[in-house]
Amino acid sequence: EHHSKDLKAICYLVRALTEEFGLQGFEQGLKLLSEALNRFGVELYPSRKRGRDGAVEWLNHQFKLVSSRFAESAQSWDLVSGCISIIEE
Repeated sequence: EHHSKDLKAICYLVRALTEEFGLQGFEQGLKLLSEALNRFGVELYPSRKRGRDGAVEWLNHQFKLVSSRFAESAQSWDLVSGCISIIEE
């Protein structure tokens, strides 16, 4: 049985989680994205670097569009720090 491993679909899900749950959703989405990259690597679609870069650039742009909605607080900075750690892995 075959299952789709689409990086673009994961990025759309991260965006939806961010819209629905704010920074907590973004953090959870990044964990999912990180796990998919670690688990499936080159099996993810799109297989070409340009396509993968495009999906991540789209997600980055989408985050910039919604990030101004998040209230600044100690908790939000902790979540941002957690997101950065996920990205750096």
